[in-house]
Amino acid sequence: IPAVLNLARATGTDLGEAAETAANNMRVFGLDSSKMASVADILTATANGSAQTLTDLAEALKMAGPQAAAAGDSITNVSAALGVLANMGIKGSLAGTALRKAYSQFAKTKVQAKLKAIGIATTDANGNLRAMPEIMADIAKHMNSLPTAKRLAFAEEIFDLRGSLAGLQLGGNIDQLNDFIRMLHN
Repeated sequence: IPAVLNLARATGTDLGEAAETAANNMRVFGLDSSKMASVADILTATANGSAQTLTDLAEALKMAGPQAAAAGDSITNVSAALGVLANMGIKGSLAGTALRKAYSQFAKTKVQAKLKAIGIATTDANGNLRAMPEIMADIAKHMNSLPTAKRLAFAEEIFDLRGSLAGLQLGGNIDQLNDFIRMLHN
C-alpha cells in the first residue's frame, strides 16, 4: 500500500488508477509482489521524468508491455523507451503500438536476416531476443551513417510503418535512452 500511495501522490493520479497500473504491469512482466516498490518507483520516475502522465504511460505499457515481456525485456527498458518517445511527443497508445511493432519486427526471420547482413544481431546465441536498448544502439550506429532518405527507408523496412515511429526516434536518441535507463536504475 505505501508504494501505491506514493505512486498516486507523486504522479497526481487517484489511488485506484495507480494501483491498477502498478499491479497490471507487475503481472505483465511476471514480477513478484515484493517488487511493488520498485515498480512504483519506475512508473513514477518515467511519468515525472518525461512529457507524459501516468495515464499516458499506462496506455503505452498496455500496448507494448506484453510484447516486451514475451521478448524477455524488462519493465525498466520498456519504460525508458516510452519516456524517450514521450519526450519526442509520441505517447500513450501511439507510443506503445510503435514499440510493440518494433519488438515483433525483431523476431521476424526476414528482418533478422536484413539486420544480420549489416552486422546487427537481434538474437543472442540461444535464439532469444536481445534487449531493445542493445539492438537500438547497433541500429542507431548504422542509421546515423545513412543519408536522410535512406534512413527513413531503412527504418520503415526494418520496423514497418507503425514501428518506424519508435525506431526513428529511439535510434536518433540512443544517448537519451541510455540516460533514461540509468536514471530508472538509480
